[in-house]
Amino acid sequence: MSRSTFWGISLAATGGEHTAGRVLLWLHACGQSEGAQIDAGNDQKLNIPRQTPGTLAEIAQQINPLLRGWMTYYGRFSRSALSTLADYVNRKLRAWIMRKFKRFQSHKTRASLFLRKLAGENPRLFVHWQVFGMNTFA
Repeated sequence: MSRSTFWGISLAATGGEHTAGRVLLWLHACGQSEGAQIDAGNDQKLNIPRQTPGTLAEIAQQINPLLRGWMTYYGRFSRSALSTLADYVNRKLRAWIMRKFKRFQSHKTRASLFLRKLAGENPRLFVHWQVFGMNTFA
């Protein structure tokens, strides 16, 4: 199996022989794309944990267009790679909650449960909650 990168997407070529002796080649996206790794690791775009004076609705309004774009582009190639991105955003939101509310300051589990409850009550707040539901919560 060989791998190559095309437009930031890591592709793997697998092949086999057909019964008629012809060689078949399949291309599929493998793992998380490099572009998604670069964008997800760019905290300057998301900048979630630094905005404690704002509200969660303001953060949703700010990052939903960005998330929608990533999910539209990378979702065409590998939906499984997007769950990693959704998990990353949820961790950033949990960190924001831990900074915003003192009662969650040193309680990751409580902050995660609060975020999960919030996602259950208001699933349309963030785009990735609409697509993945509560499957990406750790």
